[in-house]
Amino acid sequence: MGSHLCYTHLIEEIVCVAANATLPIVHPVMYLLASHFVKTLSLNEKARAALVPSQITKLTPLDNDASAKKVLGALFDAYDFQKMMPDKDLPNRGFAWDEKSEANAMANPDLFTFGFSGRQYWYGWIEARLWCILKDYVYKSIKSFYPDEKTVETDPYVGAWFAMVQKSLPSFRKNPNPADKPTFNELVRVITMVCLELLRTCMAAPQCVADAHGIDSFC
Repeated sequence: MGSHLCYTHLIEEIVCVAANATLPIVHPVMYLLASHFVKTLSLNEKARAALVPSQITKLTPLDNDASAKKVLGALFDAYDFQKMMPDKDLPNRGFAWDEKSEANAMANPDLFTFGFSGRQYWYGWIEARLWCILKDYVYKSIKSFYPDEKTVETDPYVGAWFAMVQKSLPSFRKNPNPADKPTFNELVRVITMVCLELLRTCMAAPQCVADAHGIDSFC
């Protein structure tokens, strides 16, 4: 309920709805995110209508739909968008990650392990690699549209998107003050995290198997 349903599907619904409400389809940020959003809302609607009441409730100690919703609400309130970014989350789990990690990973993709001894922590290693690859791609994709900080600060669509998401998900931004203008680095990190969370929905099969077998190493 937490790592998959709440933290991948339901969290992303907030981002998806806000993006559709504030970003024009031709906007560079929407261009990157649109393909990821194709089935997000329809899948979530089906989850609320059928999956949670008919399956999730039965697979947990919860005795009714109301209890399930209370648990999901508590999980949602505890979620921290910024702290779940791999370069923050994985070090909190005890794995080596410093400012050189991403550069080393991109230069030596088959050798660098982020301190994962023997790559025993496969889910974490895969997520670390995905984070680096996605962030590099996002940076290169939007840099031409935002050549300096001023272009990000004055983009009304990005500002509106950030503000709308932050109303429902305060941890969406590192600085909770909505008056602060978005920075280029912040925009890159947010887009990367949104893409990563949506990719986690595509990784549902291994994630659900891991959950079912009590494997807690899935990020």
